Amino acid sequence: MNFLYHYFKGDWLFDRQIKDVLAQQLGTCSGRAVYYPTVAGQFIYEEEGRLNFSEFQGLSKNKYIFNKLNQNEVNVCFETGEHFHVLDSRKKVQFFSHMCGEDRYFGKYVFEDDNTFRIDWKIKGPQKNLRIQTKFMRVA
Repeated sequence: MNFLYHYFKGDWLFDRQIKDVLAQQLGTCSGRAVYYPTVAGQFIYEEEGRLNFSEFQGLSKNKYIFNKLNQNEVNVCFETGEHFHVLDSRKKVQFFSHMCGEDRYFGKYVFEDDNTFRIDWKIKGPQKNLRIQTKFMRVA
């Protein structure tokens, strides 16, 4: 089993800060995430949180699928199965980018220790300029 599967497995709390540079708005999202294996050998990431952004206040959900590529790497996919990015267990800090239409997502994972990691996003496009910072803490 891949090191990343072992690292992520279980329940996490997350705290997300959102900044819309163009609209000059700030937001937050806090909640719980869980990583769990499937019988097909994949790993599923699901999160549910309370989103407060601009005039919206409500529930936010995300789901991603982790597919093992080799002993060190996993392919992170959207729920539809579309490729998003690759994570490599040999790197404590990782950078990647992804195009979504005319928007480019620049991501950075930082694995701080066995119980804490961060994901930072910069999203740039014709109508977007966002910064999203999320800190994950393992539930004991």
